[in-house]
Amino acid sequence: MAIYFKEFKDFKSENFFCEYNKNLITNIYENNFINKFIYKNLENISNYPNEFNDEYNSNSYTIYSDKKITVFFRMIEKSYMIEYLERKELNDIASDALVYNIGEGKIRIERFNTNKNYDNEEFSTNLKLEYNSSELLIPNTFFELRKGSDVIKIIDISDNVFQLVVKSNLSMKYYWNYDAETLVPKNIFSSNNSPSRIFLFIKLLTKMNSINSIEVIENLKEHSDYHIRWEVVKSILQLDKERGLLLLNKSLSDKNYQIQKAAIKTLNELKINSII
Repeated sequence: MAIYFKEFKDFKSENFFCEYNKNLITNIYENNFINKFIYKNLENISNYPNEFNDEYNSNSYTIYSDKKITVFFRMIEKSYMIEYLERKELNDIASDALVYNIGEGKIRIERFNTNKNYDNEEFSTNLKLEYNSSELLIPNTFFELRKGSDVIKIIDISDNVFQLVVKSNLSMKYYWNYDAETLVPKNIFSSNNSPSRIFLFIKLLTKMNSINSIEVIENLKEHSDYHIRWEVVKSILQLDKERGLLLLNKSLSDKNYQIQKAAIKTLNELKINSII
């Protein structure tokens, strides 16, 4: 593990990592939320265990982990994503999803969305689904939970536990673990990924200030989002002036005009201040 929270009990992790709004990410920087971290060398980041499926491969690394949450990043093509995985007991998610053994070899899955103003009774009725348990226990079987929104898939069966994955149109994933014999739900995992969190990721690596930080950040230099490409240049300049200047000069011919302007202005300021 590479990052530890200094005072985890006072840290709103779900609001910090599960946020799509870039403005809130900016507010986090301004309010010095990053100062709540104690940093260790990037070399201590370990490979994220292949706990769920092949989607989380050797390009995934754990940033923080404890009994409740795991925060990790993974590389997809030329982009990194920070993902947040929270382990919850069933009592914590009763309003989200429930599975009932209704007898005669069938189970019923009920799903609730507490973020929308639906009448619970009516909404749950619309989402009640019944399956033969024998069919449900077939790996790699897909079931539609809500038309056009959620799909559940069994991805693993071991030690009398089977797991379902729910992928929704909100980029959320739910991992449900059930006892395969009794069909009693044991716990639920939820993860949320958003490319906007790459800004936080770069900030964290810059704070770490290690040679590995530079190498990992440089992997983002051709990112499709020009905001991220420019953040890479600024961060590398802080960590290694020589390598940063190479990226800065390349930015003069970046395909995005705003980066070109920023690169010219930055070079001029560096010359004025006799930094180069």
